[in-house]
Amino acid sequence: DQDGLGLACDPEVCINTAVDGLNAYVNGLSISSSIKRAITRRLGLAASKFCSGYSTGSVISSLDYVVSYVQYQSGSGIPVDAADYILAQVNGLIGALNAGVVVCCPVPAFMPANPGPAAGQAEAALQLDANPNPFREEVTIRFYLPEAGPAALEAFNLNGQRVTTLHSGYLDAGFQRFSWNGSGEGGQRLSGGVYLIRLQAESGTLTQKVSLMR
Repeated sequence: DQDGLGLACDPEVCINTAVDGLNAYVNGLSISSSIKRAITRRLGLAASKFCSGYSTGSVISSLDYVVSYVQYQSGSGIPVDAADYILAQVNGLIGALNAGVVVCCPVPAFMPANPGPAAGQAEAALQLDANPNPFREEVTIRFYLPEAGPAALEAFNLNGQRVTTLHSGYLDAGFQRFSWNGSGEGGQRLSGGVYLIRLQAESGTLTQKVSLMR
């Protein structure tokens, strides 16, 4: 669901992934840093409230502020197409909250097992990269696993919904390579836009934003 609408019919929406993805989109826009902060801070507040057990109404009030602010800035501080996209995503999240299908699923930040000087330890940490980015036909996802074990490589839309699983299972330590052609779980063609590639492994979790051009 790339327009952010109709979320009431979808299973679960992870508010953390949705907010992180939308904040990444906002921060990637060529707009004033003060406008970026006004939007991302209020989106972050909404996610924080939800995960802290605040009422749905309180969470929605934070999102309503974003809606009003973006509507006000549309065509001046924010390009109209970007504002429309943000509004569609936020309104979709509000719809999901009202439908009771939003969940809190924070992604733990990766912390190196042995913090210290990074010199000579480039291959000691979890790594993730995607090229070309933006992509049209196929993106190659490369990552490094410092230790063998179970790993999951998944793609999410900015609503926090998983669109496909590229790998789920055991992988050896070392460099790994997977490709994604921009299709969904059932092979359906996905619309253009920003997606999040998430790698979860024993060593931690990393997320890479990719742009699919149609």
